[in-house]
Amino acid sequence: MGEEEIAAFLSHLAIHGRVAASTQNQAFSALLFLYQQVLDRKLDYLAGVERVKRPPKLPVVLTKKEAHAVLAHLSADYRLMAELLYGLVKASLTCLDEVCFRDVLRVCPAI
Repeated sequence: MGEEEIAAFLSHLAIHGRVAASTQNQAFSALLFLYQQVLDRKLDYLAGVERVKRPPKLPVVLTKKEAHAVLAHLSADYRLMAELLYGLVKASLTCLDEVCFRDVLRVCPAI
């Protein structure tokens, strides 16, 4: 199996195999290891390999404005539940911040 077949295989994984980018990268690394370490053969540049597109990452945290916009689009019953959960999380995080800050002051009173 030469460079053309390896490139065709990796492209097949991306196009027809519909694998994740990490799976294609792992297959590529395994083939590189096989050729370089086991077969003691250097591979030339693999041209024309179709790479898997990584999906865009979603934001982990909403801004206050975004959270209020989401809440505004909910119906009354769901909005009440969501607002209660939102308030509970905010209060819990505030308490957690206070506890952590007090712990730091107890350990380092010079602050």
